[in-house]
Amino acid sequence: MNILLVTEDSSYRLLVRKYLSDEGFTVLLANDVREGMRAVRTEKIDLVIADHAMKIMDGFDFCNQARGILGGKEIPFVLVSIYDDEVTKMKAQMMKNSGFIRKGAPFSEMITLINHLITPEDQGGGLSSFTSSPGAISEPPKPIPQIVDTAVEDARLTSRILLVDDDDNFRKVLADTLSDEGYSDITQAIDGGEAIEFLKDQHFDLVLLDIIMPNVSGFGVLKFIHENVPSTKTIMLTAYADMKLAVEAKQLGAADFIAKPFMRDDLLTTIKQVLFQQ
Repeated sequence: MNILLVTEDSSYRLLVRKYLSDEGFTVLLANDVREGMRAVRTEKIDLVIADHAMKIMDGFDFCNQARGILGGKEIPFVLVSIYDDEVTKMKAQMMKNSGFIRKGAPFSEMITLINHLITPEDQGGGLSSFTSSPGAISEPPKPIPQIVDTAVEDARLTSRILLVDDDDNFRKVLADTLSDEGYSDITQAIDGGEAIEFLKDQHFDLVLLDIIMPNVSGFGVLKFIHENVPSTKTIMLTAYADMKLAVEAKQLGAADFIAKPFMRDDLLTTIKQVLFQQ
């Protein structure tokens, strides 16, 4: 399956390509709207991911023009935006075969949305028939059914989590958020060196790991985990400006990343999916 990614943000472009490629998708990159339009005309595209904020036109206009080039074919479209306001989300929902992802949200959410959009409606997905009106307005997409696995919910309470961040306030907020959700076995490390000492003596199911820290960085801890306790899963904590570092972390074995400042739902969804992925 060919996915066209259109964004002027080079760091985000690299990160998305890495995650989607790992999921088995073929990713075609466009650095701007002009390259995106060229790809739509010349390549076989099954789905488009477009940034909301671009210089020549925004992601919504790009979607409509791309669909016009394809003769009205309602190619699935994912809008990515740093804005999380209701107007932007509703505008994306009102476009046929479309969805919205906040930039910095867990990539597992993007994968879920992509799979939903490329699944035919008669199989519970969001892909509908073609229309001759590229800008047609439809009802907002039906919510994706959520299946509650009670075994997973019970196991969540026994998971051992190590929080590693040199920012005391951020670490406390993170710990309080997890405690409120029912995670009770939480250990905190103030830097990478202390984290490695904990990892030498104790077993952890998950490490939430800041990348930029004094003395031993998150990459140093990630390397130790990879070489000594590879069964321990790792989620990197990084500011959005450090997306390139998140790409490197993924290549070194990190399961996912959470952008700072995190949104509570993003955090909990990512942790749950990483802890219990097969």
